[in-house]
Amino acid sequence: MAEDQGTRERLLDAAIALIEAEGESAVRVGRVVEVAGFTKPVLYHHFADKDAVIVQAQAERYRRSLEWANTGFSAAMNGVRSREEFGARLAVSIAGFSTDESRHQRRIRNEVLGSSVSRPDLQDAVARANRVFISWVALEIDRWKENGWIETRYSSHELAEWWAVQIHGRHFVEVDSNIRDDREWIAITMSTVRHLLGL
Repeated sequence: MAEDQGTRERLLDAAIALIEAEGESAVRVGRVVEVAGFTKPVLYHHFADKDAVIVQAQAERYRRSLEWANTGFSAAMNGVRSREEFGARLAVSIAGFSTDESRHQRRIRNEVLGSSVSRPDLQDAVARANRVFISWVALEIDRWKENGWIETRYSSHELAEWWAVQIHGRHFVEVDSNIRDDREWIAITMSTVRHLLGL
């Protein structure tokens, strides 16, 4: 069973590499198995057809991108011991929105959202990934409340949903090739977050 999972992951990784390099049109069964080092029957053992490969690869791109956001934020907040330290690390994390990698991850998520428009299976996978992400953020907010780092009147779940929209929505202006100075946007975001969290 673990070997089967490893094979499936290699096939997905190959499809993801093709999507990242050339777009969805590059995902053809022959190319995927060539990149992964398998044969077509192996692919068809794991996926019904080419579209199933694309859907699963895009869903995995989306999931990994949200996992990247979780992992980075968890690392930034690891070992926080006071309200002041929490506020300072939160400010650093929000400033991290303007890094090239953050922009890249938002681009991935928005590409997947675009791909999901005519694919109900991909829409479902995105919705599942979003629920996991929002639940994780809500649990973090609950922990911050318990530690006395924040004092908010808003529900953890609603704040988590707002945060998810905030981080996805930044891509709206990033698609413009004229990347501007992000400092004012970061200041507005930090001010809003401080207000919402009662910092």
